[in-house]
Amino acid sequence: MESLDITDVRAPIDYGSLGKKVARLEEAITFFGDLSGFTSYVASLSTEDEKKEALRLLHVLRSEMQAVVADYDGDFIQFQGDRVQALLYEARTSGRFKSKAVETAAALCSAVDLAKELFPALSTLDVSCGADVGKVLVGRVGLRDDKEVTVLGRSIPCASELQDGAGDGHTAISVRLWEGIEKSLQGFFSLKKERYVADVDLERIEAEEAAKAYDSGGRVVVGGTLSDGLRVTPAATGGIRPARSWGE
Repeated sequence: MESLDITDVRAPIDYGSLGKKVARLEEAITFFGDLSGFTSYVASLSTEDEKKEALRLLHVLRSEMQAVVADYDGDFIQFQGDRVQALLYEARTSGRFKSKAVETAAALCSAVDLAKELFPALSTLDVSCGADVGKVLVGRVGLRDDKEVTVLGRSIPCASELQDGAGDGHTAISVRLWEGIEKSLQGFFSLKKERYVADVDLERIEAEEAAKAYDSGGRVVVGGTLSDGLRVTPAATGGIRPARSWGE
């Protein structure tokens, strides 16, 4: 048996080059996001047309889940039915990979909420997320052109267990991950049975940032559009000074 070439990651992983080569990450986030209620929704269907529509909606949801992972600089690993597995690490996210894992979970919650508004058939769905941090090995196994990405490490089963116990609409992360995220995000979580749990979506995070920007009395930048929503953030340089405090 030929030996594997294990290399430390210094740049975003090129998954096409993996095979005999194995990427070693000293610290990475394993992330799981699961659509809760989808299996029950499918089981309730009786006609072929309803089942075809359910399959179409699953593809829509999975595409959105994969897009959210990419939006927050995560690497999509695989789908496990209606659950997505992703990997976030420093070489990809410029040092914010721990906080971006939480933002990914919040964005997934917001995306599912929007899907429920657009597709009434999905009204009973929700999403639960789990994440843990630790050393992992990333490789590809299989035959020639039929190789799948594999991620090995103690954080994988831990992240899976956190997601399983998170509850609908909630995100659960390990204590060691909570300790590494930004303080503005830590405040959304509560410690429950040796894990931190939050009920948070992207709108809550953005509202908190906007409130702090106004209350600080400093200068702010207003971004976004009227159709997509405006976002207020503190300005290191330039910007404008709010005329009134938040909530007045």
